[in-house]
Amino acid sequence: MNENRNRRKIIVNADDFGITAGVNQAIIELAESGAITSTSLMTNMPLAAGATLVKHKIGTGVHLNLTTGRPVSDPQQIPSLVNRSGEFHCLSVLLQRYRTRRLSKSEIELEFTAQMKRAFEIGMCPDHFDAHESLLKYPLFEAVARKVAHDFGVNAVRTYRQQKVVLQLARNPKRLMIWSYLTLQRLRWERTGFNVTNRYESLFELGLTYRAAVDKLRKSLRGWRKGVLEMAVHPGYVNGAAPQLGGYVYEREIERRVLSSQAFQKIVRHSGVEPITFEALVN
Repeated sequence: MNENRNRRKIIVNADDFGITAGVNQAIIELAESGAITSTSLMTNMPLAAGATLVKHKIGTGVHLNLTTGRPVSDPQQIPSLVNRSGEFHCLSVLLQRYRTRRLSKSEIELEFTAQMKRAFEIGMCPDHFDAHESLLKYPLFEAVARKVAHDFGVNAVRTYRQQKVVLQLARNPKRLMIWSYLTLQRLRWERTGFNVTNRYESLFELGLTYRAAVDKLRKSLRGWRKGVLEMAVHPGYVNGAAPQLGGYVYEREIERRVLSSQAFQKIVRHSGVEPITFEALVN
């Protein structure tokens, strides 16, 4: 077993770079302070190119996206993925089309390829990829993303196995089924040549409070003996509601405040974990 798996390490990855100027500003500030080690770019968004400001400070990846904004591809080439205005369907509509088999696999591949390519065009060298609104949890999107990532040589991916108590899961068969599926999915990524973390946690919570966020961070870093944890965060400055932020708006301010706080620095310092990027992952 290699060094990464025998020591406690953490990747603090800020999602959604490019979605708004306020989110970009928060991520840039947190990168400069050392609070985060990585970010994921929504390369279809107009502000994605601002990621060059953090290129040599933190790791960067591609946040594959089929639910927010306009595609990188010509909308006429991907009709199953866009509405009449040429914008992506919202998540609920996309998943409905997924369940009723009205999505084109070739169109998904075309758009994922265009988004990955855009990252290189703006001067980035992605060290990982993940997906907006957790689309990689679904087999179709997972399969297409695997092919596209292989084509571009991006070999690290977010997986969603959380630390759960099996006894608690056994009391909820549906949650146990989901946890089991995500565990198998993580193994599938690993067996097909991708680098993955041992665990995944997130600050994402509708109605998140400052105290709840601090408690989440503390609990995530407690009782964990070895391996690599990815902590996904969604910080931002928010000046009024922005449609592209969906229902997760003012919680981004809470996340930014917590990640900027001395309390967060203290939690990380006392936990003894080593901050790393996806590039440092080696299976």
